[in-house]
Amino acid sequence: MKSKYIFLFLLVFIVSFFAYELYVNSLNKKDKELFNDGKLLYFVVIDVSPNKTDSDFLLEFKKNKYYLYGGITSNLKDAEKLKDIYKKNYNNTFIEKEYITNKQFITLLLEFEKIFSIASNEDKIKIQKIVLSNYKEMVLYSNND
Repeated sequence: MKSKYIFLFLLVFIVSFFAYELYVNSLNKKDKELFNDGKLLYFVVIDVSPNKTDSDFLLEFKKNKYYLYGGITSNLKDAEKLKDIYKKNYNNTFIEKEYITNKQFITLLLEFEKIFSIASNEDKIKIQKIVLSNYKEMVLYSNND
């Protein structure tokens, strides 16, 4: 009789533990979305390489590789347009999502996106080079949000 209660107690304890773990993990994933002051931005990666290359675009070292960014936008459709433009010259083009909290940069980006929507493909690349340069100065090399 005693062993039956001990088994039942252990079973309830184990099930409760796993339910708690699932709950905590789901909260951790949603933390960025729920409690983030920033904005979800789409980064168009045009190349990933183990070697550093010279480029007019933004080059960032992370995960032991060099990521070459061709653009940043808050609009997924614009990111897809950029990706299509770059696919002609770069094979490894893809889109990454990231939350950015720098309000100055977000404001500047939204202003550039107004121009971006009416620009030609050539001008879109020029606009993105300016956006990337500002991102580098305002977000990567800045300690304040």
